[in-house]
Amino acid sequence: ENTFLVKLQEADPVFCRRHASDLKAKITEPVTTFNPKGKKQYSRDNYMRLILTTNKGNPIELESTDRRWVYLTNTNELCGNHEKVKELVAALESEGAGRAVADWLLARETRDYHPDTSAPITEMKKMALESEMSSEERFLEQWNGERTQASELFNQYRAYCMEKEIPYAQNNQSFEKRMLIHI
Repeated sequence: ENTFLVKLQEADPVFCRRHASDLKAKITEPVTTFNPKGKKQYSRDNYMRLILTTNKGNPIELESTDRRWVYLTNTNELCGNHEKVKELVAALESEGAGRAVADWLLARETRDYHPDTSAPITEMKKMALESEMSSEERFLEQWNGERTQASELFNQYRAYCMEKEIPYAQNNQSFEKRMLIHI
């Protein structure tokens, strides 16, 4: 409660994907419900913003139209400089750090700011989206759209996947089922 910025360190892809709907709700729901032990449940306006950090692969399922997530990568500037990192963490966790961030945000002119409905496509987000593509999506992206029999399309798809050394549907029937979501 009363938290604007929440940082989840070492975001785990398995956990985050299992709880994807909960994470999305934390971001988009207008109110958050609290249920403290031994007390009555209550709700408050939700202003919380999540920051997830990880050294693992993409922690969340991502779509190109997703407006909830912005992907950024850090520089290697502080890599190995433990003293500087400790100093930075101490500053961010100090008593007045939250107030300093709030003051900085409040000083910004926002009356004419009208964000569009999608998050920016950063280079990191492009890489994450590409890593999330199924073999069927990759195949369709390069396919010329020429009319063909389903069995021939499967043969083209299998040849493409074998050439690219990516997993693929093992038979025509499973290929057709996977393709249904792309129609």
